[in-house]
Amino acid sequence: MCFLCVLSFIYKRILFTLKFFNSIFCISKMADGANFGTHEKLRINRNILVLGFAFMVQFTAFHGAANLQSSVNSDAGAGTFTLAAIYFSLILSNILLPAVVIKWLGCKWTVAVSFIAYMPFIAAQFYPRLYTLVPAGMMVGFGGGPLWCAKCTYLSVVAEPVLETDWRAS
Repeated sequence: MCFLCVLSFIYKRILFTLKFFNSIFCISKMADGANFGTHEKLRINRNILVLGFAFMVQFTAFHGAANLQSSVNSDAGAGTFTLAAIYFSLILSNILLPAVVIKWLGCKWTVAVSFIAYMPFIAAQFYPRLYTLVPAGMMVGFGGGPLWCAKCTYLSVVAEPVLETDWRAS
């Protein structure tokens, strides 16, 4: 029964994340160097606020669970091994994955898929065993590198049109 609840939770969270990011980010217009309309700055500011809110919600849940790993899941060192798995896979992910994943999916879908990679870690807290926490932690790490790079790439890309519109206005 509890397993079905967790699967239902993950399924609903995936659908919500995909719907949420589907219409929010659009950097293809910005990459073309086209002229921007009068509402472009408002759209960019809205996208930045939504991205910031999404990161706040996601990492409030993640850091709440991660900060308690070594004390709550101390049997057989599950919490410590989980944190080690997260940071080891994050190191590998930052070296190997961001350029490939962003080129393949684009910034918007990289953020969405990387957010989905954090969900099994939160769900694994319902059944905290070494064999559930460590693979979920590895998913967090492998999703983290592309997530942070896609976010920074998106913010760098939108900074240019904002600068151009501010430059033209003054």
